Amino acid sequence: MKDQDSFSNFGEFTLINKIIEQLGSHVAKDIFVPPGDDAAAWINSKNSLTVATVDTLTEGTHWRPDTMNFNDVGWRAVTASVSDLAAMGATPTYLLIAITLDSNITDQNITMLTEGIAQSSAVHNVKIAGGDIIRAHTNMISVTAIGEILQDNRYPIMRRTTAEPDELIAISGYPGTSGAGLAIIEEGQREDGLDTELITLHRQPVARVQLGIKAAKAGIKCAIDLSDGLVQDLEHIAKASNIGIEIDTEKIPLHNTAYTLLGREKILDLALGEGGEDFELILIGKAQTLRSLHTMELPVTLIGRTVSHHPGQVKIHDSSGKEYEPPQRGWDHLRND
Repeated sequence: MKDQDSFSNFGEFTLINKIIEQLGSHVAKDIFVPPGDDAAAWINSKNSLTVATVDTLTEGTHWRPDTMNFNDVGWRAVTASVSDLAAMGATPTYLLIAITLDSNITDQNITMLTEGIAQSSAVHNVKIAGGDIIRAHTNMISVTAIGEILQDNRYPIMRRTTAEPDELIAISGYPGTSGAGLAIIEEGQREDGLDTELITLHRQPVARVQLGIKAAKAGIKCAIDLSDGLVQDLEHIAKASNIGIEIDTEKIPLHNTAYTLLGREKILDLALGEGGEDFELILIGKAQTLRSLHTMELPVTLIGRTVSHHPGQVKIHDSSGKEYEPPQRGWDHLRND
């Protein structure tokens, strides 16, 4: 194969679109939410919506043995898939889990992986409905999450395609905390104990399921989960909805401990694109509705707005209005090592 034909020359989402185009009529384009969003959705026999998604974690790409143990891997794999359902406003119900194991795996590793899956499933109130296990040359876990939106709830599913100009953008929690936790692990744990919460947020994050359901019920129509970095995930919405997005770096909420340990510039860049996998929710709608979702336990912060100009693009500005370009705008599973 020539170098120019290598799949690594494609970005992740360019390759996904290429595959969808090649599949042609075999793509389920007539379902309620076709491929291209956080999850797919179709009307089931109860005239309600079934919502489904799949996510894969591979050793060396999504985790390293020196930063996570197998308990953490099991936990995070469940969270990653459930978070996609949260972004649609769906209630998670069942999981299907496929696992590949290399020849160095131990019984203790498998026990820890299973415990992590069970613990995260309990937190997210989902049940394991089946799966598959095979031997391979690398360790990998793939989780299919299935959820539902009941018709009698009478609220719309949240999508990437429904943002409109002159709306506001909000983020739950504190973006960049997972990346901060990883940075602290790589530096070596500190003696003051300040880093414990950040390390936990990296290794065992929790999907914002209840916030997603609450947001959808409140009338929010557009959302995405924060998995690939704030800027890149906002770009997905900007392109899908054909609108422009502008965010203010001064309004992005930064975790106090991460700010103290790493400094403002580092944690801001982690939030914008160097980090990712925070599994917070980005929500777009009217100011009053977004503010009504804020709680002391889980802050929801306004960070920007949608505009009709520069459609498909995300512009980042500081308090003086000067445009800021972060070192990295997000994570690409095909191009990032």
